[in-house]
Amino acid sequence: MKEKKILFALKGLSVYELNSFSKFIHSPYFNVNKNISDYYDLLERHIKEGTVDDLSNETCWRIVFNNEPYHNQRFLKLNSDLLNLLEDFLAQQEYDQMTSLRACHKLAGAGKRNLVKLYNGILGDISRLDRSELNQSSEFYLNKYQIEKNIFGLKSENEKKNVKFEIDTELNIQNISENLDIFYIGEKLRQYCTLLTWKKNVQA
Repeated sequence: MKEKKILFALKGLSVYELNSFSKFIHSPYFNVNKNISDYYDLLERHIKEGTVDDLSNETCWRIVFNNEPYHNQRFLKLNSDLLNLLEDFLAQQEYDQMTSLRACHKLAGAGKRNLVKLYNGILGDISRLDRSELNQSSEFYLNKYQIEKNIFGLKSENEKKNVKFEIDTELNIQNISENLDIFYIGEKLRQYCTLLTWKKNVQA
């Protein structure tokens, strides 16, 4: 089989990641196109067996589309759609590791839908994350800034609507500003250190 982007990318995944992507692609939440999942199953099996290079485009087409006449443009579209799903999977894998960012989005989602009863539970999770987070990078403070800004918005909206609801976490504009400042300064320092390292390597 002629080397394609999707094949090159799939070969770069571990067996564990291939198995996880299989679950992803068979989930109707992410993919409802059976031809794509059948095509992936075929590629995955042959990648694990080490025989994927022996497959031809026509063979893949015949197996996936039940002996329909080969159509190159549709086959290219199939590869493109599978590649897009793989990119979504990689993004989801990264997102799953970003616990503070996920908490921020949970809060934003609950706020947009006015799911008042969820607020304090999410805020409790955020408080525990703050205490347990070891990697306090600049992104950590950016997430804190966004979280606190969301909380401020929730308090403001509930006050506007005269909703009787108390948020357990106290917040003020100074906390929002400080987290934004720490993120900005941290990013500037990181970029400056990267530049200095690059210059040193070039001059060496």
